[in-house]
Amino acid sequence: MKVKDCVVCTAYRQRRAHVLAPAIAKQAFIRGVMPMVVTVEFMFAVHRRHLAGRTLSTRVHTPTLHRPDGGKTTITVQRVCNGCQKSLGDATEAELEAAVAGRPLPDVRLECGCLAQDVAA
Repeated sequence: MKVKDCVVCTAYRQRRAHVLAPAIAKQAFIRGVMPMVVTVEFMFAVHRRHLAGRTLSTRVHTPTLHRPDGGKTTITVQRVCNGCQKSLGDATEAELEAAVAGRPLPDVRLECGCLAQDVAA
């Protein structure tokens, strides 16, 4: 299956376009290529993760940092899928702000990939 034919990956790209656009533009500028080149490379990577059965998420997983001298321990809030409870990585600033304000967190089932069967059907 090609990336352009994959309903799950296409929906993921459309849903994340506003977040990805600045990062793609910056990477294209640094590399001296057109933004479409970076977009295609990114979507191929997302599609490979999808076909391998992993999450579509590109989130970073920051581990808990323990100081050897017994000082402060640094933790990072992790986000889990609201469908299957699989860990997706670090929570975004928007998700943290929503949690603090008491607003519902955004649905991340498509980012996780557990919604894939529903979208493809």
